[in-house]
Amino acid sequence: MYDAATVLLREYYRVTGWNEQQSYTQLMRAASVLVDFEVPNGVLLSSASTQVPSLLSSARLLLVPLSGALGYTHVATPAPFDTRCIQHAEKRLSFASPFLTPDHPPGLLPYRDASAHGLWDALRRRAPPRDVLMYGCFHVPTTYVEGVVAMRLAPHWQLLMTALSNAPSYPLLPLARRLGLVAPGVPSLPKLVAPGATNLQLTLQMQTERTMAEYSYSVDDALWGMHVLRTLSAPTMLQPGVLSAGGEVFVSFAEMSAGFSLGMRYAQPPIVDAQGRRVSYPAVSSVTLNPMMGHVRYAYTAQAEEDLTLCARYDLNVYSYLSDLTLGAEYCLGPPTDDDARPAELPTASLREQRGVWKPKRAPGAELSLREDTLGWPAVRPAEVPPAPAPRPPDAEAPGGASVDGVRPDAVTPAAVPGAEDEPRLAAAPAEVRAASELPATPTVPPAPPAAPGPPYGLLKMRASASGLFALLWEGRWNQCLVSAGVQTQVSMHPTLSATSTLGCEIVYTEE
Repeated sequence: MYDAATVLLREYYRVTGWNEQQSYTQLMRAASVLVDFEVPNGVLLSSASTQVPSLLSSARLLLVPLSGALGYTHVATPAPFDTRCIQHAEKRLSFASPFLTPDHPPGLLPYRDASAHGLWDALRRRAPPRDVLMYGCFHVPTTYVEGVVAMRLAPHWQLLMTALSNAPSYPLLPLARRLGLVAPGVPSLPKLVAPGATNLQLTLQMQTERTMAEYSYSVDDALWGMHVLRTLSAPTMLQPGVLSAGGEVFVSFAEMSAGFSLGMRYAQPPIVDAQGRRVSYPAVSSVTLNPMMGHVRYAYTAQAEEDLTLCARYDLNVYSYLSDLTLGAEYCLGPPTDDDARPAELPTASLREQRGVWKPKRAPGAELSLREDTLGWPAVRPAEVPPAPAPRPPDAEAPGGASVDGVRPDAVTPAAVPGAEDEPRLAAAPAEVRAASELPATPTVPPAPPAAPGPPYGLLKMRASASGLFALLWEGRWNQCLVSAGVQTQVSMHPTLSATSTLGCEIVYTEE
């Protein structure tokens, strides 16, 4: 399942109209969500709540080994922000279907400061109340602090900052040495302890209708990078698919290294005919190439049925000829229906039938059934059930100008006269047949359209690779909790190595 920070960041992108799937780093997002899912390790408990509309808190507790995390999130957007998204199953569960149509996002929303047409104009002018999301989390007992800040600078520019800081084991020791409280020449054991470190990464993103560029810098290893992804073909009636291509370049001055990669993605959206019936399901095909490392990766993800998604990913190194094939599947579990709760075999007779309150209608000429013979019900013969009289127009008059309630005296049927049940039924006159045929037909009510499927109740994921990695994961709702349970096994082909397994469960409490 996604954590609270990921769900809030995706909701922030949706509210502000930012398409995160147009980024080059999200080129194989559909395949990675379906194949590279994480199985919980141990027993993990988490919860999230909303104190005020703009402040949310989340907590996580891992029982084995014992550790925890406490985080807070602040959101400020002009559009209404759904703070209860962290409690929705369709957003917390890791479904792969939302990433099968990456080129059909909601349009960019209008920015507050319409006079600012670019980044420099927005920075020169007085800063308006900007769209911002700030998240911070503290981990214990590891004393790690992580933070995420997303800020909208201009209609097509956004700043994303991520940081991870590890406090030193003895934070006051350098200050004590500077103040002279500890002699500089005195040896101390804390020298063997690694000092604290902070990794800060800044990413400046620019997004237009067909292009997205990202410029990033990492403080830890002085890594500069640039990512570009552009849509090459727009969807048409004859060719609804969308083709996108891009690449990345990165340079590290600390390690004196550089590299680049190329990628391409073809997305096939779902096709619907004029009657609203789905003709084909969505599919995404992606390929990436790293020439310096010689690594080639190809992934194909498609929705086979309404509730079944399949994926195949192939990795190859052209220098060492090492390869790996990974297969994955995702099956969506819907909520229980009335047919599932109904027993397979119904009783032969209901309580009303046994008490004689209600008798079933039988077809003409049918014989007594065993149940009717046992209960003593009389057989219903067709001669004992006279047909209903033909309807008459309200203005029909009897011969001689007299009428009886709008019906002629000679048209009165024996069934309407008391004591005439045993007399044979008279044939209807041709005039009655013509009068009945001239009556307006009863308007037919069109059948109601089928009900739209409700939100998914859960999902079941499976992964198998040629390297011997097998994993199974189930995510779903149980009462007021979201539960994720899975198992992962690594089978080694080497005779000296044994298989390793991981079993875990994660429970997220949601408030109604």
